[in-house]
Amino acid sequence: MPRPLTGQDAATARGFLCDLFLRHSSLVTRIIQVITGVRPPGSVAAYPIEGELFLRAEGGSAPWYLVSVQLFPDPDKFFSWPRLWLETAAAERDSGWMVVFTDSDDVAAWVTGPRFNPRHGPSLRPLLMDLSEHVEDLLRPREPLLSAVAVWAARRRPLARLQAVAAQFVDDLLRSEHSEAVLLLRGLLSLGGPGLRMILEEIEDQLGERVPAWWGKALGDGH
Repeated sequence: MPRPLTGQDAATARGFLCDLFLRHSSLVTRIIQVITGVRPPGSVAAYPIEGELFLRAEGGSAPWYLVSVQLFPDPDKFFSWPRLWLETAAAERDSGWMVVFTDSDDVAAWVTGPRFNPRHGPSLRPLLMDLSEHVEDLLRPREPLLSAVAVWAARRRPLARLQAVAAQFVDDLLRSEHSEAVLLLRGLLSLGGPGLRMILEEIEDQLGERVPAWWGKALGDGH
């Protein structure tokens, strides 16, 4: 069972993923591709809209996306999502996708359940991306941003599981020399709980002289 999620934990976790999507809007379509096998057009711009994210893609059959990072069921979204989708479709004069990212079994059951059946209200069936069910899929391409999302998805799982995911994330980060290495590590550490920091400190010990110069800055240990 995952570790219980508090309101503050949820706000921080949601903020991390939303910020990541705003900085790397093509990450949304990359995750969809990795999980579903469908290759949507890469999104080229992103900005907040009424607490959700709007992503504009180029070409293809899905020119835009409404993206929600949802960690608790929210009955208000049953009405606000269809309204926002219809308003966006009217403004863009084209249809798009409503995509819900989560790591919560409760949200997954809520989004795929009868509440979103068109017979019971506004007609909208979001595309569900339950990241906790696809950690291995996210790790397989060996891409730092996907691996960071995998750590996010595994953050409330048993420590041994989180340790394996974090180890690959660090390895992918070091292999790629990613320009946002410090930002990604700091963001993941902000998600709360001592587990990930302890894991990263163990990885630091294992790296020995191979620890990069930016590592101490990321962990805030003064190295």
